Amino acid sequence: MKKLRQEDKAKKAKILLERHGATILTTSMMANFTRFWVAYIAGAENYSFLRFFFYSAVASLTWSSLMVVVGYLAGSERAQLEGALSKLGILSWLIFAAVTIFLYLKARQEFKAVKQKTP
Repeated sequence: MKKLRQEDKAKKAKILLERHGATILTTSMMANFTRFWVAYIAGAENYSFLRFFFYSAVASLTWSSLMVVVGYLAGSERAQLEGALSKLGILSWLIFAAVTIFLYLKARQEFKAVKQKTP
């Protein structure tokens, strides 16, 4: 942590791990990006190995069970799923277009406001 100059964040992580260890470990183990960092911090802060192992096992079992159920349901309802996804795809493009236009108009408005303020 010292080499990365992250001592303050490590202290905050230690406090959070002490207060909410079960919740943090089970939820973060189900997310790809945080899995490594939470395990690293738990080891660096000497978190109980048995507790860490238990919460990791619960998270792994939950994640695997969820993927099995979702995969089975997706396979058995393939025709309906394909129809729903095609409609969802069209809707997502419409939402993307609306958000892009909105952001463009807001950015244009901000640039005009900045130009008026500068001499």
